[in-house]
Amino acid sequence: VSSRGYVRAGSANNARTVPADDMGEEDFIKKAASETGPLGLMGFQIELSNFIIRDALRKYVDVALERTAASETIEPRAYLMYESGKILELAGDLDGAFNIFTRALQAATKQGDSANSDHVLALVLHKVALFLAEQGYYDEAMQHRTRLLSIREKQNNKLVAFSISKIAEVKQLMGDLDGALEMLEEALKIEQSAIPSINHFNVASFFISMAHVKRLQGDLDDALAMIERATLIQVKMLHSETRLIM
Repeated sequence: VSSRGYVRAGSANNARTVPADDMGEEDFIKKAASETGPLGLMGFQIELSNFIIRDALRKYVDVALERTAASETIEPRAYLMYESGKILELAGDLDGAFNIFTRALQAATKQGDSANSDHVLALVLHKVALFLAEQGYYDEAMQHRTRLLSIREKQNNKLVAFSISKIAEVKQLMGDLDGALEMLEEALKIEQSAIPSINHFNVASFFISMAHVKRLQGDLDDALAMIERATLIQVKMLHSETRLIM
């Protein structure tokens, strides 16, 4: 997709192009929305510093989604709603983004039991849970993140440890520091068993999260020790990457 000259959407075999010569930015975005759907809007994310483009994106997301409303398959609709929500989120319309993510979750929940449908459902659950947690709806966020974890575990997904850490994040926000620490320790154990080397940025990030919980518990010595371990891992990783570059 390009906002200078044409919009290209679809697969390599059936991609369509929409000329944009002598067309204003808003008219071009409207044409992209109406003729190519959400796929025609995604490329504009790179130019969100332009307020005209940002407002036009916000204005025509629903126009784009209308193209998917008559789709016989629910799965593409859920995914395109998810992508449209990301567009609105990047455009700064958080209420609009949450509304579309919620609609995407409803659509994704109606999908069949398949690896691909679970993938779309997982993407949407992550976003909805993130919004709920940020707004203080911790119980609902916990329900969504627990559901997401069950999907990741069923898929034997490499993001299992990450999903557990996001549950720990909600527990921390709810004031359950012991529960948060327990979940982070579980996430760290899984991540360490999945990674050949203990020196990995993911492992370091879990130590940092654990240090934050320890600090909130008032255990400053343990918090400092975990920060030191995380820092050592990060330094070793950077040194290793530097040697590879040289």
